[in-house]
Amino acid sequence: MKLIRHVLIFLLFIVPFTIADINNEMGNKVTVVFPEDAKTDLLIAGGEITAYLTQEERKIYTRLDTEVEDTTGDFVFIGGPCRNKAVQQVITVTDCSLGEAYGKTVLKLIEHEDKHILILAGINDKEMRKVAKQLRDKEITLENNTYVTGEVIPVKEQFLEEEKKELCDCMLNDQCLHQWELGSDAGKPVYCYNGELIPQKEVGEPCQSDLECIRGICQEKVCYDEQSYYYTLFLSCSYC
Repeated sequence: MKLIRHVLIFLLFIVPFTIADINNEMGNKVTVVFPEDAKTDLLIAGGEITAYLTQEERKIYTRLDTEVEDTTGDFVFIGGPCRNKAVQQVITVTDCSLGEAYGKTVLKLIEHEDKHILILAGINDKEMRKVAKQLRDKEITLENNTYVTGEVIPVKEQFLEEEKKELCDCMLNDQCLHQWELGSDAGKPVYCYNGELIPQKEVGEPCQSDLECIRGICQEKVCYDEQSYYYTLFLSCSYC
């Protein structure tokens, strides 16, 4: 009996964390978050993981990374921290590849405070979709809470022109920006639109959308800051 007990204890600590355990670890409230630019492969990947996690007593919500306000409960992020903007709202993770070599697709379960966070990251959407399906079909095993697949892309090839065009909508120095993503060019705020870096506008300049404005407020086709906007509302209501 002592030998059996010792073997069981050994297996408990040595055998890799398996896929079956993810469902047991996730709580009764799970939010699946997609990047705003998610296309078909990533949407299907999120659907595969959602189907895997579905249980009678578990509530699963889906959000775009621009819609996350409630950070309670557990999370599944489709896309790593450099693609899914909501990751940083829940946990501080700055490595786009989650500690793995560039080009790899990574499925990683992170325990943070009272949360369990599952992140599917990579640069190949089809590979990410494949891993999500394997997760649903329970075909893969996590070692140290991580599953890694795919081919490494050598550093010297990471920023070749063709690769840039395929992976990014805009390049700001060596920073990859996606459509509508904000950046800073020589200290000036810009945003990515249709492959171009567009400077944001100052208060009082004409605009069509909030993103065009440094303060993020475009009303009546003019950029406002919060103070001038609410003052304008106050004046308009004074004459109501």
